[in-house]
Amino acid sequence: MSHGKPYSLYRRNRIYYVRFKLPNGRWSTAKSTGETSKGNAERWAFNYLSAGQIVHRENVTLTEYSKDFFAWDGSWATDKRVRGLRISRRQCFNLAYLLNAHLLPSLGEMKLTAINRSTIRNLRNNLYHNGYSGNTINKVLSALKSILATAEDQSLIQFVPKIERAAVNPKQKGIPWPHAHDSPEP
Repeated sequence: MSHGKPYSLYRRNRIYYVRFKLPNGRWSTAKSTGETSKGNAERWAFNYLSAGQIVHRENVTLTEYSKDFFAWDGSWATDKRVRGLRISRRQCFNLAYLLNAHLLPSLGEMKLTAINRSTIRNLRNNLYHNGYSGNTINKVLSALKSILATAEDQSLIQFVPKIERAAVNPKQKGIPWPHAHDSPEP
């Protein structure tokens, strides 16, 4: 155990694990550092603390966390209304639809802590390959960002990963050029 530090290290099967001191005085669940030397494990723990807040519960899946997330009477929509931000019942309905139709089938069984930039990029690209417009993809990504931001506020994830939006590709306007095979025969 590292006395006087906000974390404690212990070794199991040659790998060091770390537990972090929570604000309520309790210790978090153990997290593997993937390191076999104590010095590297301490650097890993320091970098983890530097990256953001300590995660209180790591085994929460997106499906479990997002149940009724966009409900009009739920805490997310209530918080928006209390802060004076514009939100309507229709928006909540649409966000819940995007969650159930696109996010949960793709990422529902994933732990919130496992959702990273690569996961989000794959989701975005899969939606594109399935024929969805950039506008729809961006709405799905926006719904995911709202969920992850709230999870960060509740210390269920360390930080919200960067989300790169899809390009909205409008159709090209103008007169199409005739192709060689379209010309009439002489």
